[in-house]
Amino acid sequence: CATIAASLSLKSPFTVPFDNQTAYQLRQARKTLSRWPRPEGAHSDHILLLNTYDAWSQANDQHRFCNEYCLSRAAINAIHHAREQLMDRVGYLCGRGGEVLAFVNRNAED
Repeated sequence: CATIAASLSLKSPFTVPFDNQTAYQLRQARKTLSRWPRPEGAHSDHILLLNTYDAWSQANDQHRFCNEYCLSRAAINAIHHAREQLMDRVGYLCGRGGEVLAFVNRNAED
């Protein structure tokens, strides 16, 4: 997934807590985002990064979202741009409807 690859190639979008209150807020934010949009949650840093990006990208007010969930706007924007670059670069491999072109997949049945 391009979102996970972009997230892993850059620094974490979560801010570093500077006091106990911020540390608590960060723990709560990570817990909430790990369960978004599924209440049962996911116990993986990769899924947390994916959920965080998805929730941020769907937020009506991304600036407020970053403040509320202890996210660095610079880091999440860098992830967004890296994701877009990855999608642009690999997009030529896909035909209409997201189907992989035959020449790319020519050895799939071997």
